[in-house]
Amino acid sequence: MSNTRRNLINLLSSLKATSNIPVTVSALAKAAGISRSTIYKYYPDILDMLQSQNTPFTTAKRTEASVKIDLMKRRLAKSKELIAYLSNICSNQMVEIAEQEELIDQLQKTSAAKISYLESKIAKLEIVPLKRVK
Repeated sequence: MSNTRRNLINLLSSLKATSNIPVTVSALAKAAGISRSTIYKYYPDILDMLQSQNTPFTTAKRTEASVKIDLMKRRLAKSKELIAYLSNICSNQMVEIAEQEELIDQLQKTSAAKISYLESKIAKLEIVPLKRVK
Protein backbone atom coordinates (compact mmCIF):
# COMPACT_ATOMS: atom_id res chain seq x y z
CA MET A 1 0.00 0.00 0.00
CA SER A 2 1.41 3.38 -1.01
CA ASN A 3 2.11 6.11 1.50
CA THR A 4 -0.43 8.41 -0.15
CA ARG A 5 -3.15 5.75 0.01
CA ARG A 6 -2.35 5.05 3.67
CA ASN A 7 -2.30 8.78 4.37
CA LEU A 8 -5.71 9.22 2.67
CA ILE A 9 -7.23 6.38 4.68
CA ASN A 10 -5.88 7.80 7.94
CA LEU A 11 -7.05 11.31 7.05
CA LEU A 12 -10.49 9.98 6.14
CA SER A 13 -10.81 8.24 9.50
CA SER A 14 -9.50 11.31 11.30
CA LEU A 15 -11.81 13.73 9.50
CA LYS A 16 -14.79 11.45 10.05
CA ALA A 17 -14.05 11.12 13.77
CA THR A 18 -13.40 14.81 14.47
CA SER A 19 -16.07 16.44 12.36
CA ASN A 20 -19.85 16.35 12.41
CA ILE A 21 -20.01 17.65 8.86
CA PRO A 22 -19.73 15.29 5.89
CA VAL A 23 -16.25 14.65 4.54
CA THR A 24 -15.93 15.82 0.94
CA VAL A 25 -13.41 14.88 -1.67
CA SER A 26 -12.23 18.50 -1.66
CA ALA A 27 -11.62 18.48 2.10
CA LEU A 28 -9.81 15.14 1.92
CA ALA A 29 -7.63 16.28 -0.99
CA LYS A 30 -6.76 19.55 0.74
CA ALA A 31 -5.82 17.75 3.96
CA ALA A 32 -3.65 15.28 2.02
CA GLY A 33 -2.03 18.02 -0.07
CA ILE A 34 -3.12 16.51 -3.39
CA SER A 35 -5.65 17.51 -6.01
CA ARG A 36 -9.22 16.19 -6.16
CA SER A 37 -8.58 14.83 -9.64
CA THR A 38 -5.75 12.70 -8.24
CA ILE A 39 -8.18 11.07 -5.82
CA TYR A 40 -10.73 10.48 -8.57
CA LYS A 41 -8.14 9.08 -10.97
CA TYR A 42 -5.83 6.99 -8.77
CA TYR A 43 -7.82 6.21 -5.64
CA PRO A 44 -11.37 5.12 -6.55
CA ASP A 45 -11.31 2.80 -3.53
CA ILE A 46 -11.12 5.88 -1.30
CA LEU A 47 -14.31 7.15 -2.97
CA ASP A 48 -15.90 3.77 -2.26
CA MET A 49 -14.91 4.14 1.38
CA LEU A 50 -16.58 7.52 1.49
CA GLN A 51 -19.75 6.01 0.05
CA SER A 52 -19.72 3.01 2.35
CA GLN A 53 -19.54 5.30 5.38
CA ASN A 54 -22.62 7.12 4.03
CA THR A 55 -20.55 10.24 3.73
CA PRO A 56 -21.27 12.48 0.79
CA PHE A 57 -18.25 12.68 -1.46
CA THR A 58 -19.61 15.10 -3.98
CA THR A 59 -17.82 18.32 -4.58
CA ALA A 60 -19.37 21.67 -3.81
CA LYS A 61 -20.02 22.19 -7.52
CA ARG A 62 -21.91 18.92 -7.80
CA THR A 63 -23.92 19.71 -4.67
CA GLU A 64 -24.73 23.16 -6.02
CA ALA A 65 -25.72 21.68 -9.38
CA SER A 66 -27.97 19.10 -7.73
CA VAL A 67 -29.65 21.85 -5.69
CA LYS A 68 -30.22 23.82 -8.89
CA ILE A 69 -31.59 20.73 -10.62
CA ASP A 70 -33.97 20.05 -7.74
CA LEU A 71 -35.13 23.66 -7.80
CA MET A 72 -35.68 23.49 -11.55
CA LYS A 73 -37.62 20.23 -11.17
CA ARG A 74 -39.87 21.84 -8.56
CA ARG A 75 -40.43 24.87 -10.78
CA LEU A 76 -41.21 22.60 -13.71
CA ALA A 77 -43.70 20.63 -11.62
CA LYS A 78 -45.40 23.88 -10.54
CA SER A 79 -45.48 25.07 -14.14
CA LYS A 80 -47.05 21.78 -15.22
CA GLU A 81 -49.69 22.13 -12.50
CA LEU A 82 -50.40 25.70 -13.60
CA ILE A 83 -50.67 24.65 -17.24
CA ALA A 84 -53.09 21.85 -16.33
CA TYR A 85 -55.17 24.26 -14.24
CA LEU A 86 -55.29 26.88 -16.98
CA SER A 87 -56.07 24.22 -19.59
CA ASN A 88 -59.00 23.07 -17.48
CA ILE A 89 -60.29 26.63 -17.18
CA CYS A 90 -59.98 27.15 -20.94
CA SER A 91 -61.84 23.91 -21.64
CA ASN A 92 -64.65 24.95 -19.32
CA GLN A 93 -64.82 28.37 -20.97
CA MET A 94 -64.96 26.79 -24.44
CA VAL A 95 -67.87 24.58 -23.36
CA GLU A 96 -69.68 27.56 -21.85
CA ILE A 97 -69.16 29.64 -25.01
CA ALA A 98 -70.52 26.81 -27.18
CA GLU A 99 -73.59 26.55 -24.94
CA GLN A 100 -74.14 30.32 -25.13
CA GLU A 101 -73.81 30.29 -28.93
CA GLU A 102 -76.37 27.49 -29.15
CA LEU A 103 -78.77 29.43 -26.92
CA ILE A 104 -78.35 32.56 -29.07
CA ASP A 105 -79.08 30.54 -32.22
CA GLN A 106 -82.24 29.13 -30.65
CA LEU A 107 -83.39 32.59 -29.56
CA GLN A 108 -82.76 34.02 -33.02
CA LYS A 109 -84.75 31.20 -34.65
CA THR A 110 -87.58 31.63 -32.14
CA SER A 111 -87.64 35.41 -32.64
CA ALA A 112 -87.66 35.03 -36.41
CA ALA A 113 -90.53 32.54 -36.18
CA LYS A 114 -92.53 34.87 -33.91
CA ILE A 115 -91.99 37.83 -36.21
CA SER A 116 -93.06 35.87 -39.27
CA TYR A 117 -96.17 34.59 -37.45
CA LEU A 118 -97.16 38.09 -36.38
CA GLU A 119 -96.58 39.47 -39.86
CA SER A 120 -98.87 36.79 -41.36
CA LYS A 121 -101.59 37.57 -38.79
CA ILE A 122 -101.37 41.27 -39.52
CA ALA A 123 -101.62 40.59 -43.24
CA LYS A 124 -104.80 38.55 -42.72
CA LEU A 125 -106.52 41.20 -40.67
CA GLU A 126 -109.07 43.31 -42.34
CA ILE A 127 -108.53 46.77 -41.20
CA VAL A 128 -111.69 48.78 -41.19
CA PRO A 129 -111.11 52.44 -41.70
CA LEU A 130 -112.32 54.55 -38.86
CA LYS A 131 -114.97 57.17 -39.40
CA ARG A 132 -114.44 60.59 -38.11
CA VAL A 133 -116.75 61.69 -35.43
CA LYS A 134 -117.93 65.28 -35.48
